[in-house]
Amino acid sequence: MNSRFACCLLIALGVNVGCEKFEDPGVNYTYRKPEDIGDGLSVSGLQQEGLDQVLISAMTDRVIRDEYKRVDGVLILRNGRLVYEEYFHGYSRDVSHNIYSAGKSITSILMGIAIDRGFIADVDVRVADLLPEYKDIQNPDSRKNAITIRHLLNMSSGLDCDDLYLFTESQMQRSSDWVKFTLDLPMRYDPGTQGLYCTGGVVVLGRIIENASGMSLEDFANRFLFGPLNITRYQWHIMPDGHPSGGGLLFLSPRDMAKLGQLMLDGGVWNNELIVSRQWVETSSQIQLKLSGPFDGYGYLWWKQAFNGVETWFADGNGGQQILIIPEENAVIVFTGGNKNTATGLQNFDIVNRYVLPSML
Repeated sequence: MNSRFACCLLIALGVNVGCEKFEDPGVNYTYRKPEDIGDGLSVSGLQQEGLDQVLISAMTDRVIRDEYKRVDGVLILRNGRLVYEEYFHGYSRDVSHNIYSAGKSITSILMGIAIDRGFIADVDVRVADLLPEYKDIQNPDSRKNAITIRHLLNMSSGLDCDDLYLFTESQMQRSSDWVKFTLDLPMRYDPGTQGLYCTGGVVVLGRIIENASGMSLEDFANRFLFGPLNITRYQWHIMPDGHPSGGGLLFLSPRDMAKLGQLMLDGGVWNNELIVSRQWVETSSQIQLKLSGPFDGYGYLWWKQAFNGVETWFADGNGGQQILIIPEENAVIVFTGGNKNTATGLQNFDIVNRYVLPSML
């Protein structure tokens, strides 16, 4: 793994989540096959799916000894089956975790569903045409009228919105209307010419889905995504105006994160039902541009990174929340962690590089 991971700033802000009491695995870990709890995830063993149990046990021992700091949960799926599931620091499969900006990737899935189902024509529809209630905005600029859904999906709106260096997300969260705050921002670039990490743009996407569908974002997700995947325990962050935020801060269980990763690995299909089109999945996972930070590129609210030539794409949230999809190995890896607002969450990519991927080769 490239050493530039070590000095990267994280790309999201959020809040902490409490834990309920749970007994961590003991030191000198002994592998145990995940339990089938009837939630829609098939289970199997490491060796049955071609993983080196010795390497995975060594990884677990390092997490238990806190050599990898504050990793709260690790799940590994291969060949469509959950083969490893362990929790630490008081977490368990029954405790939901704030996935922070990894929730942006879920908003991408929801936008794909909205387009597939005809609520929205395509990604080149202008944002202004979909938000008629926001006509009186500050810093008028003809370039604002050229911003499309595509630009919000790949963070190239051109708005002067930069969570990494200008802390725009923090300013937005102090406002009473997060959508209006974002649309009011001045333009910095022509749309489509430069990428800046902007949570506000994804908040706007959530409102567009609501306007186009006539449903709240939560109801839309429950009907078309969470319901079919049997995801029943979740909590949306509600903005000051009473609407759910599409920009992150969503609480999910790690098993449900794993389902979403498997859905995308399988080209948008879950239990033989098409949830989102394969074309959307493929486009979302391809590099659209490069954003500031350590990763190779950015798609439609999904990140891209190669490890020793093995391509991955993933959802990423503050503190070490990731859903990694590894098509070459037919695998999904889920991490949750407690390293908010530090670069320590990037240690998970070292775990993938040193232990998980070598265990599959």
